[in-house]
Amino acid sequence: MAPGITAVPTPARILFLDAYDSFTNNIVNHARESLGADVTVIHIDDERYTGTGHGDFLEFLSTFDAVIAGPGPGDPSIEHDVGLIGKLWSLDEKDMLPVLGVCLGYQSLALAFGATIERLPEPRHGVMTTEFLHDERSIFKGIGEVQATQYHSLRVNIGHSIQTQSSVAYPKQLWEPAEQCPDLEPLAWDWDVPPNKAVLMATRHLHKPFWGVQYHPESICTNEEGARAVGNWWREAQCWIANNKILRLKQLIRNSMCGLVCIHDPKSQAVVLESGLKPGLQTSEVGTGRYSIVGVFVPDETIRLSYSVYSKTLYWKTGQGKTYYHHRVEDIWEYLRELMDDLRPIKEPAGPRFAPFWGGLMGYASYEAGLDTIGVKPSPRQNTNPDLQFAFITRSIVIDHAIKKVYVQSIRSADDMRWVVDTQETLFNMFVAPNRIRPLSESYPPLPKPQLYALGLHSIVSDIRKLYPPDVQAKHLHHLLLREKIKDGLCSPPPRKGYESMVESCQEKIAAGNSYELCLTQQTTFLLPPTDLKDWKSHGNPMMAPGNVPWTLFRNIMDRNPAPFGAYIRFNNCDMGSGVSIVSSSPERFMSWDRKGRTQCRPIKGTVRKGPNVTRAHADEILQSSKERAENLMIVDLTRHQMHGVFGANVTVPHLMEVEEYETVYQLVSVVEGVPPGVDHARTPEDWEEPPDYVSVKTRANTGAYGIRALAASLPPGSMTGAPKKRSCELLKEIEEDEPRGVYAGVLGYLDVGGGGDFSVVIRTAVCWEEERVEREGKEAREVWRIGAGGAVTSQSTPSGEYDEMFVKLGATLGAFAADPGHPAYPME
Repeated sequence: MAPGITAVPTPARILFLDAYDSFTNNIVNHARESLGADVTVIHIDDERYTGTGHGDFLEFLSTFDAVIAGPGPGDPSIEHDVGLIGKLWSLDEKDMLPVLGVCLGYQSLALAFGATIERLPEPRHGVMTTEFLHDERSIFKGIGEVQATQYHSLRVNIGHSIQTQSSVAYPKQLWEPAEQCPDLEPLAWDWDVPPNKAVLMATRHLHKPFWGVQYHPESICTNEEGARAVGNWWREAQCWIANNKILRLKQLIRNSMCGLVCIHDPKSQAVVLESGLKPGLQTSEVGTGRYSIVGVFVPDETIRLSYSVYSKTLYWKTGQGKTYYHHRVEDIWEYLRELMDDLRPIKEPAGPRFAPFWGGLMGYASYEAGLDTIGVKPSPRQNTNPDLQFAFITRSIVIDHAIKKVYVQSIRSADDMRWVVDTQETLFNMFVAPNRIRPLSESYPPLPKPQLYALGLHSIVSDIRKLYPPDVQAKHLHHLLLREKIKDGLCSPPPRKGYESMVESCQEKIAAGNSYELCLTQQTTFLLPPTDLKDWKSHGNPMMAPGNVPWTLFRNIMDRNPAPFGAYIRFNNCDMGSGVSIVSSSPERFMSWDRKGRTQCRPIKGTVRKGPNVTRAHADEILQSSKERAENLMIVDLTRHQMHGVFGANVTVPHLMEVEEYETVYQLVSVVEGVPPGVDHARTPEDWEEPPDYVSVKTRANTGAYGIRALAASLPPGSMTGAPKKRSCELLKEIEEDEPRGVYAGVLGYLDVGGGGDFSVVIRTAVCWEEERVEREGKEAREVWRIGAGGAVTSQSTPSGEYDEMFVKLGATLGAFAADPGHPAYPME
């Protein structure tokens, strides 16, 4: 596509199967208006596809993106009444499409997967339910109270205890599949008519892209909330299409993409923020980790900012190595707010602008940088390494894992479009052309190049839904690479006796009324033989070179413990201190905000390690205990307090103490949101979908600063301190014997020039300062990797329990240093 031409997206093509219902046109019109879709209508007994064989229907079906199986008279168990609808549920995987069943279509779906169809004691025709209960998941995500119009005399029975016994053993059982229909998940229930008991109003298939609703979302008396379920269905359908439909693509191989694009030299600087969710786990279901971002350093140009809370000195280092000083910068966060305000684009970018990061600052702020914001003096043992470091990134690559898009961007100047195009072609040649998977006997026409969008932002978008994953064995090579080095390594975790003694000290402080909760942490060191960089260029793939230990550790930790907020940061030496390598697989978002200043925090407190005998139900039971809930509640109230200080009354808690599942642990998570005055509800980068989210520069002028102010007001992360925060931090300094935490327990992420930002809490992280070396047993000096871990101590804690919890968290990161991937043991001191 020539520069200056903007591509117009093709409307979705949806097939509507009409079962001769009198409301078909209403539903079709609703789909066209709310989804902007091109809807084709055929009857369920269309002779073109029922009388000439199944193959013709499959060929016709392949021209559509999704199907709506409509309502109509009759019984879903009678083939004549459902016609072509019944064929949808048994399609092969290669032919499958997302389907929304409405009324009769919904009943047909349920019947196909084990449900029985029964007559209602009291039929429901043209009536509205006032007892409609859903739990805000799937097609009801973000939907409030539903007033649903019903037209049915039959009901679906999935054998759920609420239907057979009018009760559940525990509240969450209401939303769990029944033994009779293990693939059907309840999404909504109706109790409006006592003789009818609990009537299932909506369901989804757990493994196939099938959803269904009993009520009529298009009815004039169904309220707006009930009608929105159709839009939510289409969003979920699009996620499924992006991840499964297009060429049966597996999840994007992030380690190859991010690594080969950015880390071409173990000495080079780099910032990679990587979503690390498992291939089988859709990012939309978790609500975090939709994007991976590669910050590309420009040789001899990229500027780096460093700051020391001890000396209050700010350093700017140019790509040519020149350093500029700003002495006595008392408020670094106000300085950054003013800086980001100056960096805002004069004109808003033209064309698609859906990437949450256009360019800006990427880096970290240490725990001590957070202490500075609350007036807690730095430790006298504070080392000379920077407390805050950011690089000004002008070239970036953003990967959207939900819709399978890559954004290649530059904010340097219009002249940099050459780099954008060259990078796009490099990605295309690296990940598409060489990696087509096909039988040897088949031949395919040459692949078309992905479309290019010429943006005022100097950005292009490549449609990566057609990318095949590279056929490599990188994951296994990562483990083999470190084996020899780790055999000579030495791990020194905190001794149990000393840690338990610290827990007791914390409890003494709590009993004396000095704190409600103290988040105790300690550092584990792992000593490795020094890295030899001499022979890294001799390897065909520098990513696998022996010298690139930090990147290999990052790949190990992300393979073993994938999490939504993985990060790899490599900064070279600066005037303030040595170079640093950071490898992280954090599950915890600290704070994010969009370009309107709508802000979200996700504090995590409460952890259960996965194991053969630990089920989800078992984890729920543990995490809903008084102790775990108390830990989380105190941090939630602390976070609310901090957000109210910035946003006034515009603070909500949409999710309180919910259990989330990760690769190695279950965790108790809450969500706190704040919005500037006059702005809609909070949104996160994972939710950004429509152009209105990317508001004009003029509109942002009064709201963009809220995010940075909220960030500064909330440091250090409450989940790493306790409450009340300042007093707790002072006590922890004393109990932890003034040992600096450094990067651990701080935050890392980005500040976008468009006004947004996103930061994770630095946990499940290993840090190595280049010039720190330790000699042991007469051997050569070794490089030191530090891993922090800990937990919240309350009056209900036990010293042994807290040590065990600390070690569970430590193990998630320490496993990256395992000599053998099958036997995660490491040499201990």
